[in-house]
Amino acid sequence: MKSTKSFGSFGFLIGLLIFVVPAVGVFTVVAKEARLQQELRRGESAKASPVVQTDKESYLAGEIITISGSGFAPLESVMLRVKHAGGTVEGGMGHEPWWVYADADGAINATWALDAHDTAGVNLAVEAASSSGSSAQAAFVRRATISTDRFSYRRGDTARIRADGFSPKELVTIQVNDGQHKSMTITSDENGRATVDFTIADEPSATSFAITAAAPESGLLSLATVVVGGGSWFIVTDQQGADDVNSEQVDMNLMGRLDDSAAVKKYVAAWDATASWTGTGQTGDICILFDTNNNTMVDFAICTRVANFNANPAVVRVVPQATNKPVYLFSCTDARNDRCSQPTPVPYAVNDVVTSAFGHISGDTLSASTTITDNLILESDPFTNCAKNQFSPCVSTALAASALHPETKDTVVEVHLRASKLPAGSSLVNVCTYPSAGNGGNNNPFDCIVTPGAGFLKIKKDAGGDTTPFHFTVGPPAPFAPQDANYTVSDGTPSPDIGVQVTTNLTVTENSIPSGWSLTGAICTLEGGASDTVAFDSANQRITGVEIQSGKITTCTFTNGVISPKLTVTKVVHNNNGGLKEVANFPLFVDSTSVTSGVQNSFSAGPHNVSETNLDGYAGVITGDCAGDGSITLALGDAKSCTITNTDQPGTLIVKKLVINDNGLVKHATDFSFQVGGGAATAFLQDGADVLKGKNTLNLDAGTYTITEPAVAGYATTYDKCTNVVVANGGTQTCTITNDDEPKQPSGLSNQSWVLQDNVTFDIRPNGPDGTSETHKVTFSLYTGCNGANGNGTPVCTPEAVDINKATGYASTVNGCLVGPTGGDTTYYWIASYEGDQYNKPAATACGEEVTQIKAKDNGHITLP
Repeated sequence: MKSTKSFGSFGFLIGLLIFVVPAVGVFTVVAKEARLQQELRRGESAKASPVVQTDKESYLAGEIITISGSGFAPLESVMLRVKHAGGTVEGGMGHEPWWVYADADGAINATWALDAHDTAGVNLAVEAASSSGSSAQAAFVRRATISTDRFSYRRGDTARIRADGFSPKELVTIQVNDGQHKSMTITSDENGRATVDFTIADEPSATSFAITAAAPESGLLSLATVVVGGGSWFIVTDQQGADDVNSEQVDMNLMGRLDDSAAVKKYVAAWDATASWTGTGQTGDICILFDTNNNTMVDFAICTRVANFNANPAVVRVVPQATNKPVYLFSCTDARNDRCSQPTPVPYAVNDVVTSAFGHISGDTLSASTTITDNLILESDPFTNCAKNQFSPCVSTALAASALHPETKDTVVEVHLRASKLPAGSSLVNVCTYPSAGNGGNNNPFDCIVTPGAGFLKIKKDAGGDTTPFHFTVGPPAPFAPQDANYTVSDGTPSPDIGVQVTTNLTVTENSIPSGWSLTGAICTLEGGASDTVAFDSANQRITGVEIQSGKITTCTFTNGVISPKLTVTKVVHNNNGGLKEVANFPLFVDSTSVTSGVQNSFSAGPHNVSETNLDGYAGVITGDCAGDGSITLALGDAKSCTITNTDQPGTLIVKKLVINDNGLVKHATDFSFQVGGGAATAFLQDGADVLKGKNTLNLDAGTYTITEPAVAGYATTYDKCTNVVVANGGTQTCTITNDDEPKQPSGLSNQSWVLQDNVTFDIRPNGPDGTSETHKVTFSLYTGCNGANGNGTPVCTPEAVDINKATGYASTVNGCLVGPTGGDTTYYWIASYEGDQYNKPAATACGEEVTQIKAKDNGHITLP
């Protein structure tokens, strides 16, 4: 089975050839040092005899150089040594001499490896000095190559330039001299390869440009000339990759067609071999096969053969059918898809068909004699350094370099055919190698570029210029093995041309669409521009009914649109502390764009910032998919939300106390209290170390408040900013209450009292004796009431006994009786009792005879002042 590997339809032609000897339209190798000495030509010695030569003129670093010689004495020893031009033989690079022995015919054979780290010069020579005194030498060049990931490109394509043959890890400067690109200096890898990508200018005025790769350390310089044409080459490389058949002389590498003219049809084919047809009768035979009715069967063939001209391995020419008739034309019976069944020769005139080296023919010129002798060797092998069956551009491999495809050159023939000689409706379907081109390729093919019965599919992506990769599966029917069924495509980077069987019902599925993208449509176009009607299945992200025509390319373009990220910003307001703000009071923004709470909006992918215009007295917190600072990164397809919650903050009321004790009082701040809005009294807290200062901090709902304090005797109270204090959410107000002790206003209580005195004169017999004592006593008792003639109750005062004047009968109280205050108007009653003596009997005044009435204001109590 085979697999398609192609390079698509291209807007201009790049000849990727590197030769030691400059040639028109191909690459050249230029040594930084002096040119090779003219007398040292490849395969020639300085003397007529003996002769020493190398198998090639130039080598990449690491290549094995095969050395051969003749004309030496039989069996003599020959010293071989490789030197740089000028004689430099630095150590460690393999320049030490070694000896071989000539065989019986005087011939020698040896090999030598060109060390990749040898940077002393690119011009070298092998010297052979025999024991008999004869000597010879042959010059060769260390070279570098430039290749690309495709055989050709269209304007605007991205080209990968690969420069090989440099020293490991050396700086290589690659310059694309098209006036569009700056030089690019990179470090070669461990294999001495430097790779860069560049975009080819999409300018019709471009006609050619040069690519150079230079490394000052090793002195290597590789130059490529790129020719820009007006056509569109469609190139397909061997579907089984490198070295898919055992013999390189029948191993095909690529085929292609250039559809730039209605008058002349143009084709190209390449063998892997360049030196396999040096023997007598050895030829490389191919047929270019055509299908005229889209049934995959071959209806027409152009067959040609090539050989090494004069057995020279460095020259390959077309072996013509006849003079200036370079090919064979055949009609076929439409019965086989891999050969021309029952071929019938088709005659043609000179200049109906011409062949040339690739790129040598200009426009529609048909002059067989001009180009029939072209050397067809072209340094354009698409599989250089590929592993067996690996496709170009080759992926990295762990295989040793010796296991990789070493060749850089192909045999490439370009065939131009007058359109009238080609049957109507012909499509190029294959190029195969056969035992003989002359019999029309009516044999089992050795190798074919594509699997017989194939057409091609190209998948393109329209993502609006975005280069996001998208993944596709082709089939059923699946691509021909060993092609993969899965491909990655991006806008501007289509799939390769995928070889699939001819069908009208191919399915192509877009898999695992990247997040943020949606498949919006797909269209297919047949080669030539006709629309291919396909069924678009958006649910399964695929198209069905794709038509693949024999040998032709169907292009399907899948269009994907971005799913713009969406973001919802929601505002929540909590009024827990008297706040009155609402959601509408808080403007919301994403970056500088105003948004409405709870409404989803679309934004570009990337970083954004969610914010608000905050209001005093409210604390905002951002949660959800946003970070706390409001930052958020949106990816395609996102639907994220962020919430900004604003909570009203309590107001702060600070009530301060200042106590002034300058008039004798000693109270502290904590002896006082205050009330807010008539509420419960709150004791002051001491403010710091000063006992005369107090401070209380209160969190309150927003509102208007009046602060008072209960009066404290002896202190005058003053208020500062304590009445109708407006406390806002998050705001702070301070009320100060000062208490100053005042001088005391004296006060008192006046209590009235009276001393009541009494005297009495009894009519007595004077001077009466009284026993042994001359004392005669009268006792005065004061009562507040009378019980008949006697006093009522207990005397108000202790009765006072005094002596009576014996002569006169007179007696008087000395101390009297202290009375008052009274319980109102009070009447007092005296009783005077005489105890009598010898001359007189006892006597007493009756209660009620001596009466004193006291009238006292306020019951005898008077408050002062």
